[in-house]
This record gives sequence, C-alpha cells and structure tokens, in this order.
Amino acid sequence: MKYREKIMAYGLYSLLFLPLAFMPFTMFPWQFGKTIIFQIIVEILLVIGLSIAFYSKTFVWKKFNFLDKLFLLFFLVLLISSFTGANFGSSFWTSQMRSNGVFLWLHFGVFYFLMRNFFKTEKQWHRALDVIIGVSVLVSLTALFQNYLPDAWRGDGGGTQFAGIIGNRAFLALYLILPIALAAYQSLGTFIASQQWKRWVYIAIAFGEIFILYFTGNRGALVGLIVGGLLILCASIFIFSHKQYRLFAACGLVLGCVIVVALLLTRLGSGTLDFRNYYASGTAKTRFMAWDIALKGLSDRPLVGWGMNNFEVFFNRYFNPEFLRYGFTETIWDKPHNWFLDIADSAGIVGFGAYAAVLVCLFVYLWRLQKKAVTNLARLQYIIITGGFMAYLIALFFFFETINSMLVFFPVCAWIAFLYDQQFSKQRAPLNNHLKKWQKEFIVAGACVVAVVVLYKWNIKPLYASYYMQKSSTEIFIRGDMVDWAGNVQKVFDTSTYLQTENAILLASDVATADKKGVQISVGGDAVQHAIGRIADTLVQRAERYTDNYVYAVWAGQAYLALGTHFGAGYADDAIRWFEEAVRRAPQKQEAYFFLGRAYLVKKDFVKSEEALQKTVILSPALGEPYWFLGLVQFAEGKRAEGLENMEKAFSVGFVKSTKNVLYVIDSFALEGRYDKVVEYYNYLIRLEPKNPTWYTKLAATYVKMGNKVAARDAVEKAVSLMPDLRPQADEFIKQNKLYDKKK
Repeated sequence: MKYREKIMAYGLYSLLFLPLAFMPFTMFPWQFGKTIIFQIIVEILLVIGLSIAFYSKTFVWKKFNFLDKLFLLFFLVLLISSFTGANFGSSFWTSQMRSNGVFLWLHFGVFYFLMRNFFKTEKQWHRALDVIIGVSVLVSLTALFQNYLPDAWRGDGGGTQFAGIIGNRAFLALYLILPIALAAYQSLGTFIASQQWKRWVYIAIAFGEIFILYFTGNRGALVGLIVGGLLILCASIFIFSHKQYRLFAACGLVLGCVIVVALLLTRLGSGTLDFRNYYASGTAKTRFMAWDIALKGLSDRPLVGWGMNNFEVFFNRYFNPEFLRYGFTETIWDKPHNWFLDIADSAGIVGFGAYAAVLVCLFVYLWRLQKKAVTNLARLQYIIITGGFMAYLIALFFFFETINSMLVFFPVCAWIAFLYDQQFSKQRAPLNNHLKKWQKEFIVAGACVVAVVVLYKWNIKPLYASYYMQKSSTEIFIRGDMVDWAGNVQKVFDTSTYLQTENAILLASDVATADKKGVQISVGGDAVQHAIGRIADTLVQRAERYTDNYVYAVWAGQAYLALGTHFGAGYADDAIRWFEEAVRRAPQKQEAYFFLGRAYLVKKDFVKSEEALQKTVILSPALGEPYWFLGLVQFAEGKRAEGLENMEKAFSVGFVKSTKNVLYVIDSFALEGRYDKVVEYYNYLIRLEPKNPTWYTKLAATYVKMGNKVAARDAVEKAVSLMPDLRPQADEFIKQNKLYDKKK
C-alpha cells in the first residue's frame, strides 16, 4: 500500500509544476493544455486516493475542520448556480480562453482535499512550499529572459512585456504574490533552524520576484504588494518586544509610506507604472463602467447569480456606448476584472458570502496561529503569510483567478488548514471501518469506470478538438490554405465536445479576420462553404436556445455574412435576420448596426444599409468603419459627394488606410473629376511605398489630366529613376502628351 501513497505524494507534487507547462498544439497554449493535464492527474489521483482510503489499514480520513466545510459550501453554491444561471454550458465547462469553469473548480476542490489528507507531515509540506517557490523562480526566469523563448511561447506583447511562460503580464503578477510571501516565510524559518545559506537564497528569491512583479507594470498587483508589506511592518511594531527590532520595523513603515506617496505622484517611466494618471486613463474609466454593469447584473439575479462565465450576457444588455471611445477592444468584456464582483455575479450573494467566509476563516486561522506561536520570528512568519494573502486579495480587486494563481492558492490554503489542525485539532474520523469489502470494491471499480469516461469525454476529446482548432488557425493565417482549413474545421465539429460553441465563435472570428486581411476565402470552394455553414448552424442553435445572449446572435450573423460575401448574396437574408436579433438583444451595441448595414450592402439594399450605418455613426462617432461603409453605400446610391466625405472621415478617425482602400477612394474622386484629391492620395501612397514606380506613373497621368505638364514630367522621370526599364514607355508617354512643351 505504501507504493500507492508514494504515487499519490509525487502526483500531488507534480501538479505544483504545472505553471511551467506550455502546450503549443492547443488553442490558448498558456492555459488550456495545462488545465487538461491538471484535470487528468487529479482524476487519476482521486481513484488512487479512494483505493488507499478503502484498503489501507492505517489510513484515516481527516475530520473536516471549519475551513473545509466552508470550501464545500462554496463549491456547492458554484455547482447550483451553474444549473440556475443563464447558460449551464458556459458556467460548468472549462473554456479554452479562460479555463475557469465550475468543472475546473471542482477539480481544485478535489486537489485541496487530497492535499489535506495525504500530506501529513511538516516535511511534506515544506517540500511542497519549496516546490511552489522553485517553480515560481523558473517562471520568473522565463519572464526575465523571455526574448530567448520560442516566438510562440511569448504571450501578449510578443516579448515586449514581462509575461514569460504564463503568457499575460497581469496573470504573472498575480501568480507571483503568494510565492513571494512563501519565500519570505521560509527565510524566517531558516533563522529558527540556523541554516544561513538557505536564508539568503529565500531572501534573494523574494526580492528577485518583487523585481519581476514590478516590471510587469501591473498597478493592481503592486498596490497589493505595497499594502501587504506595510501591513507586515505595522504588525511587526507590535509583535517584537526588542526595541531595536521595533524601531527597525517603524523605520521600514515610514520608508514604505514615502515610497507609496512617491509612486502616487510620480510617473515611473514608459511601460511601467503611472499611478498619477491612472484614474484619468481609459483603462480605469472602462473598468469602472464594467463594474457598474456588474452591479446591475447582480441586482437582476441577487440570490445565486448568473452562473460562472456569463458576464457577457448582461454586459451586452446594459452596454454603455462610451466604451467605444477607448477603442474597439474595450467593447468586449467577458469578465468585470474584479474577482469579488465576478463571484457575486456568478454565484449571487449566497456564493459571495460563502467565498468571503472562506477568506475570513483563513485570516482567523492565521491570527490564532500567530497568537499561539512561541517566538517572535514564528509570529512574524504568520504575519507575512497574512500580508501575502492581503496583497493577493487587493490584486484580485483588479483581476480574476486563473489556473496558475489557483495552483498556488489552494495548496497554501490546505497548508494553513494543516498547521491549524496541528495546533488546535488532531481529531481523525476513519472512513473505511463501516464498509464491507464488496462495497469498497464496488465504489473503487465504479470510480475507475467514471474516471475513464471523464478522462476520455471531457479531457481527451476537448484536447483533440483544440488541436484541430489550432491547426485551422495556422492554415488560415500562416499558410492561407482554405481547403486544409475547411478539413480541420470539419474535424473540430466531428469531435463532439463541450467546446463546440466556443470553437464556432473562434472559427467565425478567424474567418472575419482573414477576410479583413485579404485572404481569398472563396478559393476553397464548396469545402469552405460547407465548413462556414457548419459554423453558422452551431451558432444558430445556441442563439435560438439562449434568447438573451447577444454574442451567439451576432456571430451567427457574421458567419452568414461571410457566406453572403463570398458564396452568394442569398445568405444575406440570414445574416440580416441574426443581426436584427442582435440589435434587439443589445440595442446600444454599435457593432450590431454596423454589421446589419454591411449585410444590407451585400444584398444591395442601399437605403436600409444607409439607415443602419447612420445609427452606427450616431452611436460611435469616433469609429472609422461605420463612416467607411456608410460612404460606400452613399456613393453606390449616387450620393457621391456625401459618400466621399464619409470615406475621408473614416480615414481621419482611424479606419485602415490600406492601399486597397486608398485606391478605391482615388477611383471615386477620379469619377468626380476631383483630381486635386487624386494627387493627394497618390502622394500618400508614395510616402507609404517610396520605391514603387507605379504610383509615380499614375501620378503623372493625373497631372496630365490636370494640365500640369511640368509636374507630370517630373513624376515620369522619378518613375524611370526607380525602374530604368521604363525608359521606352516613359519617352512614348512624354511624346504623346507633349510634356516638353513649354506650355504647362
């Protein structure tokens, strides 16, 4: 039986290494792959744990303490809210992008209770803490030397931000907070054990990771770390009896306050921190607007909430058009970026109360542990962990939990419960005394069968589907191979998983992005048409089932819009239907009117297209796309002057001034005989591509129409200087248009 307990111990240790996992063959490789690995290992360990509990003569199951019961209550409320919420699929299952569903939280619950029952000694726990600290060091090194990582491993910013193998600088900052506190805790333990070399290693780790956290440039995490540090210094003044130590702590507290004031008043350079302007920034304003919507959502479902991962449902319902003022990306929120509001919206007041009770219980445990500690250093150790948790919670006020941070949070909670049991309760409750042999065998065999089913259906198959999703993205964006893309799409949908809806949205997004980038979507023929049709069908099914979800409706419309654009205008009617439904579900969302106008444009119903686009312009005067498509519609209607004015307005407010778009404007001005504007835009293309002789030849032809022979001749000569082979054609052009005539 001992070998099973060793497997259990090493299995639990292995889970602590998962922040270093990266799976490049899945979507969102910084988190989804490690989520699946985590779930698989936990499920296997659960079966092993049950076999140990039932067959070991020495094993006894720990009696639940109060923290254990509160965790159980919290998990139960999360589970209930997934059934009573807006969308069970979004709430319960883990998504690739966020990896934060109830299914994953239940696995973390199992992880917590396995650690509670199979890590029984201080040696095991100190080893676990050292693993957490060691892994955090390796993660920090990937951030420090991220430019040496493979390109695909670099998260947001592509290597320009401190993200490392975690993939996101905010997630990295949140992840590091508790390991910093643990390193400081362990350094004080070496004072007690008189291990000087270890002491300096832990101190170096703590300060090194503070350095990394600072350069993530994340204000929320730094605020949390500063407040937690000040709390530790403040508590130290009252803990130490020696005057010299108390004076040292007081000086540190004063110095810390000075640093805080300096940070609040001083800009800390580009790419780092700017507390002075934070509340005037777009990030802060949009966050406050999102929090306001989160409170409205809570008022709608105050008891048990909307279920996890359903924030976007009521975010779009209560959408504030002011979001677009700060960029299109600010109009898409799937979380309020405040973990406490997220929990309240997900599980209501009941769930938030259960979560708050867990946190209060943790602080009470830490307080009682430090009160019972014999030495000042031991008391300070618990104060440091308390300060670390305080820093962590303050950071969560601006973030949300991710798998990486939870891989530290739950083991630390289990460790605190272990310490508390050691000091205040040593009761054990045997699990296996009242069960007969056949009952034990039946339970273990049943657990094995369930584990195999869960492993395959809810882990292996989603991983398989994610692999083909990642391949489809490679085919469409890197290779531009629409036929292979369509084949991978079919494999994604043939692998029936709980990811179907998310995959359909991601695939529809890929099609829309590829269209903007000029990928020839129609080249794939019937295979691509059928693949996009399956995307549309999946989204329509979800939109019809969840009648208050804007996202499903608008993406169903975009899938049909792609079909209508590339495979026949007949699909435009379906696109119009779903965009009109999207408008009904989110009447303040500008993009719905914009897409509706585009769909009418595909159908060549210019009047209705103009009506829809006018509404978009009214709702979003700072966005370029509505002006552009409104201009196209007006020009097609014969309102050429208005159309050209809106096309130019689109450029002035940020619409992509690509060569294709500029050439369209040039042709439109030429039809109107506005050659001065034609010259202006050709000069823009010359600035864009100064080595391209084509623009000089076209500019010369324009000058000829304007009667400006000198300018025409100069443009021709410039073209020849860039491409001498043009000399014969240039001489003929000069001769035909008499450009050497003195008359201009």
